[in-house]
Amino acid sequence: MPRKAILFVICAVIVASAVALSSDRGRWAADVLISYIFDTGPPAIAGKVPADVWMHSDKARDYFTGILRRRFPKGSSAAAMVAVLKDQGFTARDDVPKHLQYSWGHIPCGYFAVVDWSEDAAGRIVHIEGSISEGCL
Repeated sequence: MPRKAILFVICAVIVASAVALSSDRGRWAADVLISYIFDTGPPAIAGKVPADVWMHSDKARDYFTGILRRRFPKGSSAAAMVAVLKDQGFTARDDVPKHLQYSWGHIPCGYFAVVDWSEDAAGRIVHIEGSISEGCL
């Protein structure tokens, strides 16, 4: 069986399992596995992160947070920010409010871009922070 067909079958099983689980954690797990298989690369909003930044979590956090704060400054619409990031492939979990995550890479290692924020009663961003990290099996 061709490699693409095998990957398609694996993805179909993952997605079907996530739907069967019918939970945000199941869908999130499927998103992570699919991103590992197809390696979508970093999210568009991150742009081309310099190599010396990737290697240091503090630098990566500061770099990504700076991008987010310039693109989504205090007082801007949290709903609009969520829509933009979801269009780029970020996913949310109901059990972790005000948190979006994007995953990419290849097994055994993957990368994660995370966005956390707070908003006021009118749905405007009060605080936004990002991080980029690596995890390996």
